Amino acid sequence: MPTTSSPLGNFPTLWNAYDAIYSGEQAGKEANQMTGEASRLKSESDAARAEQAKRLKESIGDYQRIQKQDGGFDYFDPMGNKITVEDYVRGTGKTKQSALEGSASAQDQEFLQNYNMVKKMREAIYSGDKSTVEDIGAQLEEAGIDPSKIYPEDLMKTLIQSYPDYFATEEDKKKAGNESFFGTLSGLVTGK
Repeated sequence: MPTTSSPLGNFPTLWNAYDAIYSGEQAGKEANQMTGEASRLKSESDAARAEQAKRLKESIGDYQRIQKQDGGFDYFDPMGNKITVEDYVRGTGKTKQSALEGSASAQDQEFLQNYNMVKKMREAIYSGDKSTVEDIGAQLEEAGIDPSKIYPEDLMKTLIQSYPDYFATEEDKKKAGNESFFGTLSGLVTGK
């Protein structure tokens, strides 16, 4: 409390209000300084974690794609565990097409053909490209499938069910079968 010579000295209520305001301003300044310091420490901590992750990755290794005798690929995580192409794609950020690029495996080639057909069909349906839809519909009819009973989501669902090695993780793969693409699509349309 100020002395009586202070202009606020005779008004303790005013002094207390002034003191509270000043304390609040000072606390705000101190909080801003603390926030700046916390931000600096967080940045240093983030940089240290990034450097640690980089060193760990270098010591473990990268995802690998190794050519098999059949012309396809085996995929391995950084710890050397065999994984599916889906696990590889998720771990590396690559596309399935790039992960399978250069494969001479008949199954990989069949998958890529069907994958590209489904992708093209879905894009055509959503963009209203009637010509492409009709062309792909003719291909489906040649395979004995009525394209009028197929919806875009059925195409992708069937592709995923038909090729678990390409879409599923190791865990998912154990739960799925592996029918041919057109066989599964036909079963989906006919209900068999």
